[in-house]
Amino acid sequence: MKKAFLRYSLLGLLLMLLFIGCSQDSDAPDNTTQPPAADTEAPIVAITAPAQFEFVGDTVEIKVEVLDDSPIREVVLLIDGDSVAADQSAPYRFQWIFTDENDAHTLFARAVDAEGNQGLSQLITVYSILDVTAPVVFITYPADDSFVSGDVLIRAEAGDNLGVARVTFFVDGDSLATDTEAPYEVLWSVDPTEEAHTLYATAEDGQGNVGVSQLVTVYSDSLDLSPPVVVITAPINLATVSDTVQVMTQAVDNREVTRVEFFVDGELSATVTTAPFNWQWDTTGEDNGFHTLLAKAYDAAGNAGISQLVNVNVQN
Repeated sequence: MKKAFLRYSLLGLLLMLLFIGCSQDSDAPDNTTQPPAADTEAPIVAITAPAQFEFVGDTVEIKVEVLDDSPIREVVLLIDGDSVAADQSAPYRFQWIFTDENDAHTLFARAVDAEGNQGLSQLITVYSILDVTAPVVFITYPADDSFVSGDVLIRAEAGDNLGVARVTFFVDGDSLATDTEAPYEVLWSVDPTEEAHTLYATAEDGQGNVGVSQLVTVYSDSLDLSPPVVVITAPINLATVSDTVQVMTQAVDNREVTRVEFFVDGELSATVTTAPFNWQWDTTGEDNGFHTLLAKAYDAAGNAGISQLVNVNVQN
């Protein structure tokens, strides 16, 4: 009887262990590797240039941006519904020439990723026009007839109906530099050995139309070779004078007149250092009869200009 009890006890224990084992197996996580989900998302496509309803010339650059989780196989450009070009690598850029002028065109792009998913961009409408209008360009600095030295920043303003592609600066007829972005400017080192320089600029648009600025003349501040100009305006030639007479002059210079000297019969008689450069001549110390008057004007650089001779008849 003890053997039978022991037999049945062992059988029950075995059944209990089997039950526990089955329960644990049913609760264990499934470590089986699952295959990755297929990519079914279409690429996101956008045309970033030109802008909607933009006026363009006969040649236009079209820029396309694409976002996607999978590699992009290609981007196709369509104009007026026709596929015209494809690009397989970023950045996606297309150059297109419109052969019919003054017309509207629709643009959109299609991107295809490695899984075959396709995305379409927005629809862009542009207007191609025949552009024969040259840009307008104007030098804003330095001013005409100004004095310059050292390094000078030449500035220009330029505008065009479709857009300025580049502005080129010229000094004394030679090309100095080209700027492709506003503000249009270039640094110029002034040649101190030359007294005067002429500046101008040209502006070109994307269609090859060229506009030319005004001519600007500037002078080297470190070199002045121009003498003043001086004229005796009174008394007039062959005038009869007596007592004290006012000798009047007009004196001008490209910079500044610093003094005017007055000569009677070739002898220095007076010096005037402030404008107006006039002199009160006391003729009572002169002999009666004809005498010559002459004026000589100086600038800061020591350049001198001489007036005409004026003959006067002194009668006291």
